[in-house]
Amino acid sequence: MKRIFVAFVAVGLIAALAAPSFAAELKGDGAMKLKYIVTSEYGTGQSYPVKKIPTKRLTTMRANPRLQFIANEYTSFVWTGEIDVDWGSSSYTTDRGKGGALAADTTNLENKSLYLRFAIPETPVSFTGGLQPFWTLDGALTGTDMAAMVVRVDLDDTKITAAYSRWWDFDGNSIVDDVDFWHLYGTHKFGKTTTIGGFFSYLKDGSGHTAGQGVLQGNGSNNVAWLTRNSGMDTATRKELIPATATYDGDVYMLAVEGSGVLGPVKLQGWAMYEFGQYDIDNNVIKDIDVAGFSGTIIASSDIGPANVSGQFLYVQGNDDEDKFSHIGAGEYQLAGEFYYRPGMMILMCDGDDINNSAALAYNLSNIWENRTLGLIGGFVNARMKLPMNLSGKVGLGGLWSAEDRVANGETDMGYELNGSLTYAVAPNATIAFNAAYAWIGDFYKVSQRQADDYNAKVMNSDPKDNIRGTLSSNGQPDDIYYTALVFRVAM
Repeated sequence: MKRIFVAFVAVGLIAALAAPSFAAELKGDGAMKLKYIVTSEYGTGQSYPVKKIPTKRLTTMRANPRLQFIANEYTSFVWTGEIDVDWGSSSYTTDRGKGGALAADTTNLENKSLYLRFAIPETPVSFTGGLQPFWTLDGALTGTDMAAMVVRVDLDDTKITAAYSRWWDFDGNSIVDDVDFWHLYGTHKFGKTTTIGGFFSYLKDGSGHTAGQGVLQGNGSNNVAWLTRNSGMDTATRKELIPATATYDGDVYMLAVEGSGVLGPVKLQGWAMYEFGQYDIDNNVIKDIDVAGFSGTIIASSDIGPANVSGQFLYVQGNDDEDKFSHIGAGEYQLAGEFYYRPGMMILMCDGDDINNSAALAYNLSNIWENRTLGLIGGFVNARMKLPMNLSGKVGLGGLWSAEDRVANGETDMGYELNGSLTYAVAPNATIAFNAAYAWIGDFYKVSQRQADDYNAKVMNSDPKDNIRGTLSSNGQPDDIYYTALVFRVAM
C-alpha cells in the first residue's frame, strides 16, 4: 500500500512539473436568468389570437456558461453551453427544458457553440471553425449558431469576411442532400462615424432529393414547415410548405447593403436586401416556387434629454401570387424564428429576452400565410433612460401590418403594442427587472363565420395546383394579448 501511495505522489509531482509546458489560460464567463411569467400569449412559435386565450403562468430559467481555452495570442477555442429548465418539467429524462420536477435529475446540457479560432502571425488573417454564432443583418438573415468556417481579413478601415456553413446533411455518403450556405461580406469605414458594407450570399438546398425528407417539408427531418406556415389553419387539412410527396431542389441568392453614420445629433443605421432564386418542385400538385423580393430597415436614434430615443421602420415585401416567396432566411431552416429582436417588441415580434417559451405574431420575417409570403410593414419607437436609485427604464410602442391582404378577410392590420421594462441594479452584473406588454389585436386576425365559409369553399373548389392552405375556422373578435415577467439576471 505504501508503494502504491508513493507511486501516486510521484505521478502527481511529474504532472505538476510538466504542466507549464502545456499550460493554457482558462477564462470563464457567462450569464444566468430566472423568469416568472404571467401571459395570455400561450404557446411557442407563431401566435394566432383567439377568443378566451388561457392565462399561462410559468417559471423558467436559463444558464449559459462559457469557457475560453487560450493557448497563446494566436490560438484558442471556445465552448458555450446552455441549460434551460421550466419549473415542474419532468425529471430523470434526457431532453432540453427538462429537469424541473421533483428530484430534478436529468441530462439537459446543450452545446450552443464549440469552435476554434486562430490567427496567422504577422498577417491580418484570422479563422474560426466549428459551431459558432453567426449574425447577419441583425439576425434578419442569420442569427444563430451554425457549423461554419469563417475567414476574416482585418485591414483597419476595410474588413472582409468569407464564410461557409452546412445547415443540414442527411447522408454523409451523398453529395446531393445537403443544405449549404456561402457568404462573402465586406465593410469600409469612411472617416470616424460612417461605415458602409455589403454582401453576397448563396443558399443551396439539396435536402429534398428524397420525397418527404426535405428540411422545408412538414414530414421532413426538421419539421420546419410546421412553424413557417399559417398556424390559424386546421392541422388536419392545411398543406405543407412543400408537399411531402414532392422532391425539390432550391437555389436562393441574396444581395445586401448596410451602413451606419451620424447626421448631427442623430445616429442612422440600416440595411436593404434583395433575394432571388427558385425552388424546383418535381410534383404534379404544385408548380415551382419563385423567390424574389426586397426587405430592409432604417433606424434613427438620438439622445433627447436624459433618454435615448430610437425609431425603426421595417419592410419585408409580400407577394400577391401563390407559391411565391420574397424572403428566405435561416428562420425557414431551423425550428425557431429569425430571432429578429431589433424592434424591441415583446408580442408583435420575437423578444430577445425569451427562454423556452417564445411566441410572436410575426415569428418569422417572411410572415408566410396561404403558401405565399405576405411580408411585413412595421413601425417601432423605443425610449431608454437611467433613473435614480440604480434604476433604468424602457418604454416601447409599435405597430405591425401585413404587406399583402390576407385572402380570408382582405385585412392587413395585425396589431399594436405598448411595452415597458423597469430594471434595478442590485449589484454589479446583477439585476432584477419587471417587463410588461399589451397588444391590441388588429383586423387581420378577425375572421367571421361567413368569411371562413367562403374561404373554405374556395379551398374545396380550387384546383389542387393553387395550393391554398387547408380549412379555416372563424374566430370572431379575438382577445388582446398581455405579457408580464419578473426577471432575475446575473452576468459574469
